[in-house]
Amino acid sequence: MKKQGNNRSVWAFVAGAGVGALATVLLDPVSGPRRRGYLRDKMVHFKKEFLRVSVGLSHDLNNRTWGLYSQLKRALSAPRSVSDETLVQRVRSEFGHRVTHARSIQVDAAEGVVVLSGEILAHEVAELVDCVRQVQGVKDVINKLKIYDRAETVPSLQGQGKTRLQ
Repeated sequence: MKKQGNNRSVWAFVAGAGVGALATVLLDPVSGPRRRGYLRDKMVHFKKEFLRVSVGLSHDLNNRTWGLYSQLKRALSAPRSVSDETLVQRVRSEFGHRVTHARSIQVDAAEGVVVLSGEILAHEVAELVDCVRQVQGVKDVINKLKIYDRAETVPSLQGQGKTRLQ
């Protein structure tokens, strides 16, 4: 029990010394006004930064909440049928950013079933098929792609091509 009393005494002494040193620094007749002004400016700056950050976080939280609400609403609503032409355009729009030679791939759709045909590089197949499966309105994907390891022997895969990063 004595140790707790000693610890309290030590902390009380340290706190008292800190308050005394702070009072001495801030109430000094020569440098005190400058130090108090500096401290006031820092507090005003802290308040403005706190408000700026909290408003930004509030907007972010609001946007994320509405996004979750929209996703849940879409997931729970009855799936709407999409025309085959609209589905083809959606698919082409999505994978055009993920493969280097999008023009070499043909897309056909019938009642939500998408058929992919044409030439593609081997390292792009998995991402393409996953991307197409996630497009709204796609029920199934049939992969009839001709897969090549290298583009040197395939005319439609020649050139640099374009991806999202370029």
